[in-house]
Amino acid sequence: KLIGGVLPIALFAGGHNYFVSQLAQRRGEMPYSVHTTFQYSGAPGKRHRLREAMFWEDPAEYYEPKEGLLTYIPDVPERLLHPPGGMRTTGHIELINFQLRQIRSALALAHALGRILVLPRVVCGY
Repeated sequence: KLIGGVLPIALFAGGHNYFVSQLAQRRGEMPYSVHTTFQYSGAPGKRHRLREAMFWEDPAEYYEPKEGLLTYIPDVPERLLHPPGGMRTTGHIELINFQLRQIRSALALAHALGRILVLPRVVCGY
């Protein structure tokens, strides 16, 4: 006898439902499985997404490279995060460009020190 059924997508998630729509996260649930669907970067991109979600197990050397790591905490002015009158397209672009300048400086410093830069979270205006 064969029994069929429909599995809830929050608990048996495809890549889009978990990584983009974040259905399980919004419902406060931990899925039993996450299937990494199409990703522009192929297998390396899928591994990256799984690492970000803490679903990929790497050896300790991955997290402690011999070159060392460089991290920083972004310094974003409140006026860019919450502009008077609300966020508009030009404010969003100014916010992103401000953060990209900090990332560029951090990349230059990491390169000069021979370290690997750990990118911080970037705040989107929308």
